[in-house]
Amino acid sequence: MISSNDLMMSVRKLAKESHWQIIYSQSKEVGGIHLFRNSVDFTYLQTMFLNSLSFYDSLFIDIAMGEVDSFVLDDFVYEEAYVYYKNQLRRKKEEFKMVSKFDKSDKQSGLNNKTTILFKRAKKK
Repeated sequence: MISSNDLMMSVRKLAKESHWQIIYSQSKEVGGIHLFRNSVDFTYLQTMFLNSLSFYDSLFIDIAMGEVDSFVLDDFVYEEAYVYYKNQLRRKKEEFKMVSKFDKSDKQSGLNNKTTILFKRAKKK
């Protein structure tokens, strides 16, 4: 019997192959190419495979754009670490944009940089 970890690693290894990446890419762009015989009600394994295809598609795009070196593909741990780093970086940029947006609007309106949140109870009927 195969363990769930071994199954996941096998699915990821398969999804990393250029053959499946090309089919995945074309199915997104053309729309007429199907990865599976069924087009709805995906099994858990199919969903895991689609998720892995998306994961590697994003990773290969970042490599092609020069945001990361291809050595991250040498180990699953490197891949996970890079995606974690990328997500943390994205969150910080979003937080910075939100803070900058509030600062600009407050300065333009002449208000101070404090934000007040008012909690109210629902009125009883």
